[in-house]
Amino acid sequence: MVYARGVDAPPRWLGRTLGLAALAALGGLAADARTIADDLARARDLHGAEHATSGACQRCHPAEFESWARTFHRTMTQDATAQAVLGDFDRASLEYGGVTAHFERTEDGAFAMHFVGPSGLEWSRATVVRTIGSRRYQQYLAADGDVLFRLPVAWHVEERRWFHMNGAFLTPDPPRDGPHVAPADYYRHVTRWNDNCIFCHNVSPRPGHDGDAWRSEVAELGVACEACHGPAAEHAAANADPVRRYALHLSDAPDPTIVNPRRLSPERSAEVCGRCHGQRIAPDVGRFLRDGDPYVPGDVLGDYTRPLARDPPLAGDRTAFAERFWPDGTARLTAYEYQGLLASRCAELPCT
Repeated sequence: MVYARGVDAPPRWLGRTLGLAALAALGGLAADARTIADDLARARDLHGAEHATSGACQRCHPAEFESWARTFHRTMTQDATAQAVLGDFDRASLEYGGVTAHFERTEDGAFAMHFVGPSGLEWSRATVVRTIGSRRYQQYLAADGDVLFRLPVAWHVEERRWFHMNGAFLTPDPPRDGPHVAPADYYRHVTRWNDNCIFCHNVSPRPGHDGDAWRSEVAELGVACEACHGPAAEHAAANADPVRRYALHLSDAPDPTIVNPRRLSPERSAEVCGRCHGQRIAPDVGRFLRDGDPYVPGDVLGDYTRPLARDPPLAGDRTAFAERFWPDGTARLTAYEYQGLLASRCAELPCT
């Protein structure tokens, strides 16, 4: 290297300047380290915290994002795009109980169902706006104002066929009411999404029930990163600082801006899964329907709800949930895996 004025050695002032700059940098890093250490030691209350969505997680966790993107959790709830809809809407049909469901694409590319009785009288028509599920079967939602309803037929993904939702529940097929089943039986499982499916199939669901109105919101459709790790907006913002990230890399301390289920006790870790894989009942249903589920991963799940069992009273009726369990209390249905864990010898193990 050639220095100014053709001198082959650096001037003495340059060494002093570089030394002072290095000391200043080290001093700055030391100050940053103290600030970061204080920050990592400060506990956070994530209740009511802002969400970042999975797109923000992808920037720093690309491998985890790609792994999650291949799961059925990601596709649990989706807008009804051509990529999301798995059912046959190419003028297919399904006859059940004397009523024929027709499936087709509209001129604008939307997915539509209409239901016709044996006399050719159209019972109803619906446009699909969202899908639920993508592994065993896919269900479809239609909108009526701010309310979404699950439609009465679904697509069996593995067998690639339509079936009526009556066949997905532990009840006998209804009798025909003359040439067809009664409309109430045909539409028996048309369920409101806003106070049902919304809770376990999305991130941070808020039904927003206000009198007769629903103003439902979710932080993200589907079961994404923050469903198990908690709200992550502060986490994403704080770790935009590379010094903080490196400090975490060198430390065994947890990051208080996020929840890592692997760092929780087995009981708390299992409850992260049990929140959705174990149907529950809340003492204050009205609060849940208005504000959503207050649970944040790491909380004690029992502080807000208790898992359903065979004989808890519902309005004084101890048989309300009996058909969902075998006589010995073992669950007969899906979405009760948490109850199975609690009743097993593995109850002290986490799902992970």
